[in-house]
Amino acid sequence: MHPCSSVFQAMRRKGGGILPSAFRGAARDPEAQPAEPAMIVLDTSGTVCSCTAAAAGLFGAGLHGPVGRHITVLVPDLPLRPSTPGYNIAYARFKPDAGPWRELSGRDSQGRVFRLLGSLDTMEWEGAHHIVMSLRLRERAQPGAQGCDAADLNEFEGDAFAV
Repeated sequence: MHPCSSVFQAMRRKGGGILPSAFRGAARDPEAQPAEPAMIVLDTSGTVCSCTAAAAGLFGAGLHGPVGRHITVLVPDLPLRPSTPGYNIAYARFKPDAGPWRELSGRDSQGRVFRLLGSLDTMEWEGAHHIVMSLRLRERAQPGAQGCDAADLNEFEGDAFAV
């Protein structure tokens, strides 16, 4: 089992109770929530450690397809680099863009580019730092060039939600 797999399993067992603050309380209506959020756990170098089936499905891959790949293969415009783990953690933690959600480009397993919204945050698990990314398709989000913030997610239906 990959070391990061235990992070994701713990998040599932605790029902989101240990998720970063950007994700907590965003979707309070249980009937409006999809069965599984599209979430990816990264190590500090930006390598995918674990993901939900919903996240893998956004990229047209099986559950383990994204694991072991660098996040920029899937989300090319993220400025996370393997050689800058400290910067990667700082970028995820301090969110240089306004609001927790930002518009990004995704690339599926066939090389097709699509728009999505992503939110990054960090967590520490068993003494190691991890980056947690929550994703949703842009077409299902609120219209407009700006992203949305977590409070707006109650109104959305779709592939992912913030826990």
